[in-house]
Amino acid sequence: MMSPTRRRESGSALVVVLWSLALLAAVLVAVGATARTEARIARNAIDHARAGHACTAGIHRGIVWLLDPERRATLAADGRPHAQAFEEFRLGIAITDEGGKVDLNAAAGGLIAAAFVAAGLPSEHALRLADAAIDWRDADELRRPGGAESADYRRAGLDHGPRNAPFETVEEIRQLLGMDDEVFRRAAPWLTAHSGAPGVDPWTAPPTLLRALPGLDPAEIEVFLRLRAAAPPNGEQAAPLNDVNGVFSPSLGLGYTIAVSAEADGGARVQCAALIWLTGRNDEPYAVLSWRGP
Repeated sequence: MMSPTRRRESGSALVVVLWSLALLAAVLVAVGATARTEARIARNAIDHARAGHACTAGIHRGIVWLLDPERRATLAADGRPHAQAFEEFRLGIAITDEGGKVDLNAAAGGLIAAAFVAAGLPSEHALRLADAAIDWRDADELRRPGGAESADYRRAGLDHGPRNAPFETVEEIRQLLGMDDEVFRRAAPWLTAHSGAPGVDPWTAPPTLLRALPGLDPAEIEVFLRLRAAAPPNGEQAAPLNDVNGVFSPSLGLGYTIAVSAEADGGARVQCAALIWLTGRNDEPYAVLSWRGP
């Protein structure tokens, strides 16, 4: 028969064993949860990387379309997305002709201001930013009525002034005196530095921009947009708009933005965009002027 002392020792040992088993179980649960979390993070990273590759594939598919003269002739390059599939990803490939945007280097102040109006700015504010944009691109230090030259930037406490040379990218307007991030975000889709035209091409201009252009009849714009949407791409069968202020220019058909979204059923979603310039050369038929995304 076991003595009371031995029974107490055995009971204590049993308690220690049970606590040890409980602690081990807790550690195993924690390790398992950590492993599952790390596996999920790794899977998400892999899915995101694969979506990035699919997005890049969409950019290259858009480039192939642009390099095919027959495909380009029937391609709606007005920003409408084209649904495509790549492996298990759903792609939306939107191609926008830069000729349908306002060129910061070639357009007059009134047309640049219209792009800011399209972004939702009041006319007075839009005109000031347009003047600042022209002061940025011109070579002199003569300040336009609402613009800004080097002395104005210094008085504002900024460590930069106007380039006094053409814009290289649309992103440069972030540095204009009076510009902020929200205005830039809203205005950037209507602007370009690569159309080379003083006006916009009405066949590819975004509807919001067309409605903001000066001197156009609103009713005519709506009729034109309905007809344009129904016409074959590049068919130009819609009734022309009355261009009383000379705001239209035919597109050179050389600069295009390709924007792609790639999405999988599992939730992975990636967006990317590239600005492409068609060179017309056989050895290097296109140049990538900018790339955003993966």
